[in-house]
Amino acid sequence: EVTSQSDGFKALRQSGEIIGVEALLGDAGYSYTARCVTPVHVLEISREYYEKCLGADDEVGTAMVETYRKRQRERAKVIFSLEDSVKPLHVKSGEFIVREGSTGDLLYMQDSGKVLITAGGKKVRTLRNGEMTGEHAAFYADKPYNVSAQCVSKDGCTLQILDGKQIRQMCDKNRDLYDSFRDIVLRRDFKKALVKVTGRDFPETTKELRAAFDIIDCNNTGKLEFEYLKRAVLSWDHSYTDDDIHTMMSSLGVKSKSYLTWDEFQRIFGMFNEM
Repeated sequence: EVTSQSDGFKALRQSGEIIGVEALLGDAGYSYTARCVTPVHVLEISREYYEKCLGADDEVGTAMVETYRKRQRERAKVIFSLEDSVKPLHVKSGEFIVREGSTGDLLYMQDSGKVLITAGGKKVRTLRNGEMTGEHAAFYADKPYNVSAQCVSKDGCTLQILDGKQIRQMCDKNRDLYDSFRDIVLRRDFKKALVKVTGRDFPETTKELRAAFDIIDCNNTGKLEFEYLKRAVLSWDHSYTDDDIHTMMSSLGVKSKSYLTWDEFQRIFGMFNEM
């Protein structure tokens, strides 16, 4: 069981999962307490061993970074859901929770049902229980919703609502929370930009993912150069600056800030499709 007294986060880790990723990746101390709730057998890996034997392997290194980032995003979602100011909302089948282009300052977290997220009429993703939408407007405050969210469950959908102002106040007090929430926003905006530039639903298979990659890889180099990525992002949201896009690539765990390889693209949007 992993818990944090500072923000109320709690989660259970199962067999095969890693605890202490941040200690292997940098100088940061542990941000939680881990205790056994059943007898366990663990394999202890020192940072020295990791750097010497595992860290030099690009595949292992990128997987570890992605595991850490994914857990930080999950932590942010849990922290938001624990707020006392969260209010319930029930939406009937077919009703829209938010519409693309509309103004608002609310974050919606799904409790039950099925919510379809679309951008420009194309499917970006389907929310699962515990996931959120409205993050773009809630993070930036002065920007509209850039997706539509519609309940598509015949029995309706139940969500929790958290005020954007409250979220930003929480992020101001907790830098890790701010970074994790920004990570969610940037990654999802990249996905929306990909849907925009390809004119297709977001890929759900490796074949579809490769086809989307090839559309953006105009020169068939096997790399998505920064200028092409920039063009894709700006076609979606013209307010992004070069620094914003570099930060977006950094949030994706990309080693180079000048291009994105197919292997990185597949790892980010295939192995860890949920963001």
